[in-house]
Amino acid sequence: MSLPNCQKELPSVEQQYDCAECGKTFSKKFCFQRHQRLHTGEKPYACTECGKGFSLKSHLVRHETVHTGIRQFICTECGKSFSQSCHLRGHYKIHTGEKSFACGDCGKWFLSKSQLTKHHRIHTEEKSYPCSECGESFQLLCVLRKHHRIHTGEKPFTCVECGKRFARKAHLEQHLRIHSHKMVSHVLTVAQFCLQRKSSPNDRDLIHKELELVQNGGNNII
Repeated sequence: MSLPNCQKELPSVEQQYDCAECGKTFSKKFCFQRHQRLHTGEKPYACTECGKGFSLKSHLVRHETVHTGIRQFICTECGKSFSQSCHLRGHYKIHTGEKSFACGDCGKWFLSKSQLTKHHRIHTEEKSYPCSECGESFQLLCVLRKHHRIHTGEKPFTCVECGKRFARKAHLEQHLRIHSHKMVSHVLTVAQFCLQRKSSPNDRDLIHKELELVQNGGNNII
């Protein structure tokens, strides 16, 4: 038997959960609670290996593959493997040339969001990485690491010819030209000597051997 019109049940209105911080609305309480961790910084899921905390369990599970060493996501183009699918997707753009992230200031496109973030500091002049030794700040972490070698004296780049060490790769490359010039000078000296002797067949063979040594790096040239 149907109820009178005045007694018919009204459709239930789903409860909504509004975030007081950003105004975002959620229909489910657990989604709202999970979202709140973005604002509170709460990270209830900790890695048992290194202690790093995460706000979501899925992020912890993804992180744990770093410790297991399992790389189940393989690039079909070059065979390189990754522990996380998102890393494989980012890597694959190297082969496709896809650039999905555009700079709103100059319109330049980038392969990844991290590349865009680094680039954007050029426009904002933000320097988020201060040196703990002298207080000088830098836009990029890699630049801070290079700078820090001034204080530590670290020289990780070694010349294979003479063993001299350098703090920066660019300085090593500049130094290697010294050895390259010496090799070229040596070959020219030998060639000139051979020409003065009217270039016998044996002399021409000697020139070719010296040239081969130069092409192979000149390790056996005195």
